[in-house]
Amino acid sequence: MAAYETPAKNYCTYCQDVINGLRIKCMECTDFDICLQCFTAGAEIGPHKNDHDYKFVVRT
Repeated sequence: MAAYETPAKNYCTYCQDVINGLRIKCMECTDFDICLQCFTAGAEIGPHKNDHDYKFVVRT
């Protein structure tokens, strides 16, 4: 019998919703992931600014 690990869930740092599929990772802030909806709205929180460098991460 094989043991299966449940993948960790990612949560949007801004709205706190679970991120399924595509998430945006800030390359300048530590541990900052944001959902597509908050990203397109230009969300900023704490030290995170919407003009920071980022990368798209697709969960498969």
